[in-house]
Amino acid sequence: MNGGFTVPEPTLRTTPNLTPFVVFAYDKMGPGRRFFDVVVVKGTFALTAGPLRLAPTQRDVVFADTYLRDDAPERGGLREAGDVVLCKPTTDVFVTGTARAPHGRAVARWSASVCVQRGALTLAKHTVNVTGPRVWRRTADRSWTLSEPTPTDAVPVRHELAWGGAWPDRDDPTRWTVHRPNPAGLGFVDPHTLTSPDAPDTLAAPQWELPDAPVTVPNAPVEAAGFGPIARWIPSRLAFAGTYDDAWKQQCRDDLAQGLPVDYPADFDARFFQCAPPPLVMPAHLAGDETVTLAGLTGEGDALTFALPSIAVEARLTDDAGTWFDEALPLDTVHIDLDAREVMLTWRLVLDPARGIHNALVCTAEPLTP
Repeated sequence: MNGGFTVPEPTLRTTPNLTPFVVFAYDKMGPGRRFFDVVVVKGTFALTAGPLRLAPTQRDVVFADTYLRDDAPERGGLREAGDVVLCKPTTDVFVTGTARAPHGRAVARWSASVCVQRGALTLAKHTVNVTGPRVWRRTADRSWTLSEPTPTDAVPVRHELAWGGAWPDRDDPTRWTVHRPNPAGLGFVDPHTLTSPDAPDTLAAPQWELPDAPVTVPNAPVEAAGFGPIARWIPSRLAFAGTYDDAWKQQCRDDLAQGLPVDYPADFDARFFQCAPPPLVMPAHLAGDETVTLAGLTGEGDALTFALPSIAVEARLTDDAGTWFDEALPLDTVHIDLDAREVMLTWRLVLDPARGIHNALVCTAEPLTP
């Protein structure tokens, strides 16, 4: 109860699970203060070449985004992307963990890519260049030159190692100047630092860059590069969050005065819930019959290609009249964890309470191969 507004009780009451996956049901408010029953199904598979096989241990649902820096989440990047969202209009594909050089050999730089295909059709391909640790060194004339990378065989997939950054105001440390496309990165620094006699002799430089946008000098911005999930405040996601202008703020004040919860802006777009890097947000939901090729990420000499399992996750729904009917759950997330050598697949069902669905029996259309 919130003043004159009551959050409705979920219509969905039970979600029996006949799959080996983890199932979680919850309700979420959507635009217009309409509440929906949501069922998320999360399956964990071993990352190996060929068809994906069930992992012996199934990972739990992640209830909320977590960040690498508890003290300043906005400057630390995502540790884990939460699974409990309202919906995803299409499929996210993203990578976490540590990228490993081909053949496991230490090299100064290499190319890494993720390619999603359905048969001979390429649905998405994202290529990023990876380097070993490198720095900008201050020269005698107080300019900066980029060093050659130190050979390495592993680089974490983290936005902190891509171009970006933030710095505090010298007079008011509570105020920060932020590179909004990637506040967690490297290379965006206080200009005073670059020219001050007290400046350090070296500055850490990014290790992830796009092939057509190489890193050059500090404060010469380039597009942030990487394969990991992106936070909600990054502009590529905020573009879908709607307009938070004075009119919206006034509407919020009016609503709160009436005991109503804050609503989404009128132009909110559900694509805001997609958290993959934009090149890896699929054009439509994946069907589960696609292949994913990882190059320069797993340490193998050649690219590793795995096939998504052709699993139809379904819910047998019962409405108020006792009528049964089946509904397929779209696959909306493919999370590749390089360190755990696992792939997490997430299917999601969004139910309008107006349908009167009170039971959702979660099952698969065919038995799974262990």
